[in-house]
Amino acid sequence: MKELIKSAISLSWAVSLAGIRGAGAIANENQRDLFLKETESMLNNAIDDTVNTLGRNLRETYQFGDNIQRRMIDAGLGAITSVVPRGGK
Repeated sequence: MKELIKSAISLSWAVSLAGIRGAGAIANENQRDLFLKETESMLNNAIDDTVNTLGRNLRETYQFGDNIQRRMIDAGLGAITSVVPRGGK
């Protein structure tokens, strides 16, 4: 149990530092694309590792919920990007 708690806290610490790095990268156009690709890869690896530990029923539940969540984000961000001009101005 102690090691599980340490791992959870380490994950939180690593994600926090990645967020700090991201704030700087988002502001710097030259670093933005690389940061976004690296972060997406990191998150996808964590998701895959976690989902692979689930049994069939929980994996199907995850996939169902993830599909709904992704559709909602696509719809929401699609509505926002159709209103906000390119460049955010």
